[in-house]
Amino acid sequence: MRKKLLYILTDIATNGGVDRIVFDKINALIDSYDISILYLGNRNSPFYKLDSKVKTYNLPLRGKGILKYIHLINEYKKLLNEIKPNLIINANSILLTWIIPFIGKQKNVLELHQSYEGVKIFNDTNYGVGTLKNKFHFWLRDVVYPHYDKVVVLTNDDKNKWGYNNMIVIPNFTNLYSSTPYTPDVKNIIWVGRLTYQKGADLLSEIWGEFRKRNHDWKLLIIGDEPGSDIKENLLASLHDDLNVGRVKYVNSTSEIEMYYSQSSIYISSSRYEGLPLAMIEAITFGLPCVGFSITGNTDIIKNAENGYLIPKDDIGSFVDKLSDLCTDKEKRISFSKISIKRASMYSKPFVLDRWKTLINSLCV
Repeated sequence: MRKKLLYILTDIATNGGVDRIVFDKINALIDSYDISILYLGNRNSPFYKLDSKVKTYNLPLRGKGILKYIHLINEYKKLLNEIKPNLIINANSILLTWIIPFIGKQKNVLELHQSYEGVKIFNDTNYGVGTLKNKFHFWLRDVVYPHYDKVVVLTNDDKNKWGYNNMIVIPNFTNLYSSTPYTPDVKNIIWVGRLTYQKGADLLSEIWGEFRKRNHDWKLLIIGDEPGSDIKENLLASLHDDLNVGRVKYVNSTSEIEMYYSQSSIYISSSRYEGLPLAMIEAITFGLPCVGFSITGNTDIIKNAENGYLIPKDDIGSFVDKLSDLCTDKEKRISFSKISIKRASMYSKPFVLDRWKTLINSLCV
């Protein structure tokens, strides 16, 4: 009999990078396991394609305050009794994170898609540095995380920073692959991501403003969106003149991302923090040299001065220096591209799925 897996998500109708990664993984594993998804809320139309063999269950949120949590726990218990999973994988449901290890007899896995660094920045920004609320959230993790059978993180850096004994590193994979050779002569720089503070959309404006003072041949392609974001509007406003003359091109989120990677020769990231940036993994799959800040995630993908450059955080001057160096040295771009393609093998679908199957089978004995 096939083992039953239950994935727990906050929502199935959103279109973020984490959602895409989780759905890709579920679709790839469905032939080996009986898989169900439990999600919060009432929206029941997945944004990403989901294999018809995957069952979905929704857990409505009702009530307020403590009554909301009592109802949530009771309904969660009922669904567990109905589904009877061998293994629960909490993919991104923050609300249920704190109770999953303590309900039911099944094995439990927690996926952490945000880095330790990212969690710390989020807490410091929203709760204040050193506040009781900030300390409480880290204390809560220290209490709950060790009760999971395994906590999956994306990088060795995060495994070391969190420091729990039940942690294992499994990176994300990409479904994309390049069917065309790398083209070093195409003078296009590509940036992909949500236009947010985390992704450094404001820093991108600074980087490009300094870079264009030195170089007039290269063009910038920005792919991403964040509806209603002031950061997005400020970025596009700062690039107004270059957008009008075609030195910068802006594209909303697209299903044709492969075409844009293949038409570029350098990838840049301005992110302040990451878990493991999927767009950068996609970029090296297409053989692109990369330039990004020295943060968790980037440091796993970029081997400094071999397939790109790692820049000290917030150092715009050094970022522009290294990007300019790469733009003026075709042979270096070719050399970096070869290493990018080699490093991309660590994020291939078969390699990553094999590690997930090994983990699942070890727990579902």
